[in-house]
Formats: sequence, C-alpha cells, structure tokens
Amino acid sequence: MKRKIRPLLRCVIFLLILSLFLTAATWVVIPKRNAKADGMHNARAYGYLAEKENTIDIAIIGDSETYASFSPMELWKNYGYTGFICGTSAQHLEDTYGTLKQFCEYQTPKLVILEANAMFRSSGLYSDIERVFFREIEKAMPLFEYHDRWKRLSPQDFTGRVEYDCIDPLKGFYPTYYSKEWKGGHDYMKKTDKVRPIQSVNLYYFDKIVEFCRERKIPLLVTSAPAPVNWNYQKHNAIKRLTDKYGLPYLDMNFSSKEMDIDWSHDSRDGGDHMNVYGALKVTSFLGKYLDEKYDLPDHRSDKKYANWERDLKDYQDILNRGMKKQTSKK
Repeated sequence: MKRKIRPLLRCVIFLLILSLFLTAATWVVIPKRNAKADGMHNARAYGYLAEKENTIDIAIIGDSETYASFSPMELWKNYGYTGFICGTSAQHLEDTYGTLKQFCEYQTPKLVILEANAMFRSSGLYSDIERVFFREIEKAMPLFEYHDRWKRLSPQDFTGRVEYDCIDPLKGFYPTYYSKEWKGGHDYMKKTDKVRPIQSVNLYYFDKIVEFCRERKIPLLVTSAPAPVNWNYQKHNAIKRLTDKYGLPYLDMNFSSKEMDIDWSHDSRDGGDHMNVYGALKVTSFLGKYLDEKYDLPDHRSDKKYANWERDLKDYQDILNRGMKKQTSKK
C-alpha cells in the first residue's frame, strides 16, 4: 500500500512545487508599470490604469476602428465627458469582453460604447474555439503572455510594487496625420436585404458583453464608425437585427459621412479603412452631439477633482498641433 502511495505523494508534491513556481514567475514577469517600454502589451489601451479610480464615465471598446475614429479629449473639451478608448488592433470579441471586465475593476462607467467591426472577425468556428481556448490559458497564467520579459526585468519586478503612473493625454486615441484617398465617395452603403452572418463565438461573447452591462446597469451603445473598405449594408443589417433583438441602440455612422462633411480625399489614413486625425475629429463631433441628445452624462469641467483633465487637454492639443504642423511641412 505504501509503495502505491509514495509515487502519488511525489506527484502531488511535484505539482504543488510547480504551481508555486509558476505563480511566482508569473508575478515577476507581469509589467509593474502601464508603459510599452516596461513590457505592457497594448499599453495605449491600458492607459486607464493610471487614471484615478471611478473617474471615467465612457468606456469605448472594440478594434482599431475605435482608436482611429474617436477622440475622448474632444468629448471632454466640448461636453466635459470623461472617456477612454480600450480598443486594440484586430481585436477579437472575447478580448473585447475581457477588456471591459478589467476596465470595470478600476472604473464604473456610465456608458459603454461598442464599435461593431470586431463582430465580424472570425477564422471559422473551430479556429475561433481553439483561439479562445489558448487565450483563456494566457489569461489564467500570464506567464505565457509575458514570458519574453525576462530579458528586461528590473528590481521593481521582484519587489512586486505596482506603479500605474503613465498618463495618456490622448486617452487611448491614436491620431495619424497622413492621408490616402477613398475614391468611392459617400454612397458606398448600397441597400440590400441580405444579412452578413455573425459567427457563433462572436454571438456568444456579444451576449456576455450585454449581460455584463445589464448586471451593472450600464447602458450599452453599439456603433459603426465610417469605414467604406470594411463596412457595408449586409453588416449593418446583421448588427441592426442583433441590437433590435436585445433592445439596444445602434448608431451606424456610415450613413452620415456626408452629414459629417467627411472629405474622403483627405480624412482617411488608408483609403477608407480608418479615419486619420482630421476624420476622427469630425466623427467625434458627430458622436458628441448624439451623446448630448440621448444620454444624461455629467459635465465635469467645473469639478476641481477633474482639474488634471484640463492639463491633459493642453498636452493633447499640443500633440495634435505638432503632428498637423509636421505633416503640413512635408507637403
């Protein structure tokens, strides 16, 4: 009997030691500052970690259409709304859901805005399931995500002291100043009754996002930024059908590019896939008017607790002015 127990006991002890080692190693390699230079992946999207807790009222989630199309500091300047963009390039909806959950560990938003382009990002059912499986492992054991940081470890990584102190005055916005023309004009939304299918994994995580927001009584607004290269009427129909099913508002700005005065020869960085800074200012202006009409969001501009946002506004405007001036000098 003892001979049977000893190997089992050794196995248990080995697994326990391995578990302790992996836990300790994970804690060491996780970045202790929210800066790209310190190894933080997608540092721009996690800039909210440096903001004061429970001061951001609008969470904007999704893929690159978010940080290319919306500028939270314009909402602050014109309405006193505090917002942050948590979008990342080519983001999948399971990560959108995870990002929202993590955001709400630090903030209590009064509105979540989901940009819908990520709803159609799929490699097929089996590939999606495989990707989600491995992504869950990474989230459960961040050692696998940050294993390459061992070359850049500092004494702070071993002390465990976390300092999320890298303030982003752009609040997740990524302005680009160059232009590439979209030659198709404003009439790219060709009406059809066809509906673009949404893969089941994305439908599952959309449901999780809706459920998460409803449990916390956070209004959810679904939007589509102007993007003639990757958006069409079939996708609009799919999102409209889905939002109607859940009783959610849906703002498809692809029908309003003319109203926004988007200049497709100048306001896109890549021929109609994403806005550049000039297009983003117009899109954000349109969004701000919509939010002002539809939602009762607080204006914090006269609140001394938000004085840092006025300082960030100055830095934001300096960044944009320098970028625009530099681009002009190249012409």
